Amino acid sequence: MPQSEQWVRVHRFSGPFPGETVHAHYVQHRFARHAHEHLVIGLVEKGVQQYTYQGSRHRTCPGQIFFVDGGEPHTGEAADEHGYVYRTLCLSPRVLVGLAREVTHRKELPHLRNAVITDRLLFTKLLGLHRAVGSSGSTMYRESLLLEVVEHLMRTHVEQRRPGVTVGRDEFVVRQLRDYLEAHYFEDVSLTQLGAVVSRSAYHTARVFSKVCGLPPHAYLESIRIQRARELLASGASVVETALAVGYPDQSHFTHRFRRHTGITPRQYRDAAC
Repeated sequence: MPQSEQWVRVHRFSGPFPGETVHAHYVQHRFARHAHEHLVIGLVEKGVQQYTYQGSRHRTCPGQIFFVDGGEPHTGEAADEHGYVYRTLCLSPRVLVGLAREVTHRKELPHLRNAVITDRLLFTKLLGLHRAVGSSGSTMYRESLLLEVVEHLMRTHVEQRRPGVTVGRDEFVVRQLRDYLEAHYFEDVSLTQLGAVVSRSAYHTARVFSKVCGLPPHAYLESIRIQRARELLASGASVVETALAVGYPDQSHFTHRFRRHTGITPRQYRDAAC
């Protein structure tokens, strides 16, 4: 199917538990390897989607659901020339914790086990939520559906992680580097500059960062920039203003990289129905 038949629709919803849904048909588009802070819960309606995630290659067939935990590097593309139609629900860590607390009274950030699952009940609940968001259904109805989805996830698909794991030296160093990149994402940060933050060589810095994060520093920095760009565009900032604010002096380059990460152009994302 030709590239021209691809389409993307984004809907953002507000309220006490804000989030975003995407409904798209992708054929030739390939998501660059990246990570983002929000959780993604996706479902495939037609075709087959495939992605790399947590060190493995996964395929999602029609009627199946796939997960991407916040902070986990991943890709995404069609498994064949016919493309795929999918829907995704994106929730920030803060919102996810709030929803989980409503359901379980626990304050920990839940982590979803597995990558691709078959769960007809969850698929139906997610589809209902997407349709409610897309049709501008009442806030109360949408929240009820969202809580039903999270309740089902918490009961069936959440991994219980053991607390109190000792953080090693590499993890501590990378935490410092990540904090620095979060604070300086709009700058043209060099590896040498990054290494100076932790008194390491540029080579060692790049090696240790990739080992712990699963992404090289430059890719992690770009993930931060794209996340901040999403926030600015959603708040109504122009594409030009956003590009400059997140460190892209060239607007065409910003548009290309934004689309590689999100599957939609910055202008389309900014103009998406709320």
